Amino acid sequence: MITFTYVFLHILLLYVFYKYSLKFKKKQLQYWKIASIPIIFFSLEEGLRWGRFIDWCAYYDTYYNGLETSKFEFLFKEWWGLFHNLNIPYSIVIMTCSLLFILSLFIFFKPYANLFSIFFPVLISFTALSAENFIRWYVAFSVILVSFRFFLDKKFVRFIILASLVPFLHVGIVPVGIIMILSTFWKYPISPLLVIFVSLAFLFLFQASFMLNFIFIVDLFFGNVEKFSGYMNNLDGWLTGIGQNSTMEHKSIMIYIISMLPLYCVLYTAYKLRDKLSSEFSIMYNLGAIGVIFLSISSGLELIQRYAETYYPFLALLIACVINFLPNYKHMNIYLKKMIQLICYVFIVYKFILFIQPLSHEAFMCYVWNYWLSPQATFNLY
Repeated sequence: MITFTYVFLHILLLYVFYKYSLKFKKKQLQYWKIASIPIIFFSLEEGLRWGRFIDWCAYYDTYYNGLETSKFEFLFKEWWGLFHNLNIPYSIVIMTCSLLFILSLFIFFKPYANLFSIFFPVLISFTALSAENFIRWYVAFSVILVSFRFFLDKKFVRFIILASLVPFLHVGIVPVGIIMILSTFWKYPISPLLVIFVSLAFLFLFQASFMLNFIFIVDLFFGNVEKFSGYMNNLDGWLTGIGQNSTMEHKSIMIYIISMLPLYCVLYTAYKLRDKLSSEFSIMYNLGAIGVIFLSISSGLELIQRYAETYYPFLALLIACVINFLPNYKHMNIYLKKMIQLICYVFIVYKFILFIQPLSHEAFMCYVWNYWLSPQATFNLY
């Protein structure tokens, strides 16, 4: 029953986002009224999960017994400390983190509401599992997204206020925000052929033996910083994927090239469609291109994977643009269009399957109403 509940609610989550996103095409003036249903459903479904990956289990004891001595950044510690002092249950705290993430997506991508019926189901299947695990990372990323929207809308005071909070939530994600800001100064979309060339070069270059060369550099800068001691103890795993605690699968180069082909097709097609989209689209496209490059060096490397996944929203937007606008694009061979559409749909279905499929242990699929193992016992299973 636990497995059925998990799979059913994940399917229902995708359906809710698809169903309600269709309404944005007809009722633009009721944006937040329509958005409220998928926002609430996502917050409840994701927020009330029990034992949702390693960080959830590790933070459970920290929240109740170790916030004062934790290595959390100041603002995150104070925020959770307030919840703790108010005796707010841990599951509600996690639910607020999920709420913040989904709310930030609706704020940032509001100008693209007509694409939401494709965009959000794709994005949820891309990011939800990572957002479940890397809790602090996605809280900080949520703030980055909202602040970046203020920056794009030229509301610079609000941007500065929010952006200044990010280092005090998760200092490691600061480079993501910097890259987003820098991307606005390059007004032209990057050639997809250049992106593909760089991506393929990195696939061959950034192997485990090569990444070992960076260990001494990271150790030089962060080796004596107590906050990063946990990462430093397993630095070879974070950088190469072969460390003692590394659990991510390292794919062969050929398998990784095949898995990247749909994204290469999306980049190529989105570049062709650029003239039919808003001026801001070049920024979204370039951030998606940066995401492709990060993904090409992330196989089995958890540290790089975290950065790569922050660009999934922009890749999901490109996929939505391709599916929505390609059928009416007149300057492409009909058979090539059909092939690209087929590749996109197969890729989306594959991502949906990964999102809804049962996890490796029943204890990983529980919710607050049907769990049967303690957080510590669940942690030991990972």
